[in-house]
Formats: sequence, structure tokens, C-alpha cells
Amino acid sequence: LLSFHPTLQMQAPKAYHQYALCRRKDPFLVATLVVLAVCKLRLLLSSGQVVRKVQEAYEELLEQRAELQRKVHFLLQSQRQSIASPLANQVYGPIDPENPHCRRYR
Repeated sequence: LLSFHPTLQMQAPKAYHQYALCRRKDPFLVATLVVLAVCKLRLLLSSGQVVRKVQEAYEELLEQRAELQRKVHFLLQSQRQSIASPLANQVYGPIDPENPHCRRYR
């Protein structure tokens, strides 16, 4: 009924005491330790992926922060330049553009 791989067809079934887990006193303890090791490896893998994602997000935030700092620096520099100009201290009142006799006033 069952067809096995050609190399496995030549092998006869082993006796129960010849299997790896049956050589020890507690085969369930060995199986449990194997399952525990596999679970730890999977947990390490998933936590490593989470750490990588967090690092990528942190680097992206640092890039955004550097870009915003450049913008703020540019705005502060332009504000200082506008304050340094002599026309920035003069405040003029309303003027009627249609009336040529109306002068600006401070």
C-alpha cells in the first residue's frame, strides 16, 4: 500500500531501542528540550526582525528631524537677514494707490 523512496525500501524497520530518543531514560525530556530550543530560535528570529524594523524607523525619524532642522535654520537665517535690512524698521501706514498726493507715513 505504501511506496517509499527507493533507498528507504532497502532498509528494514529498526527496533524500538535503536531510535535516538529511546536510548535515554526520559525520551519525553529530550523531545521537550528540542521543542524548547526550536521555540527559542523562532523567538530570537522574530525579535531580531522587530529590532531591525525599529532601527529602520528610528533612522527614518532621524532623517526627518535633520530635514526639519535644516528648514528651521533656513527660516531663522532669512528672518535675521530681514531684520538686518534698514527698511525692516520702518513701518508705513495705509496708502491710497489711486491718490498721487497721499504720502506714506510712519
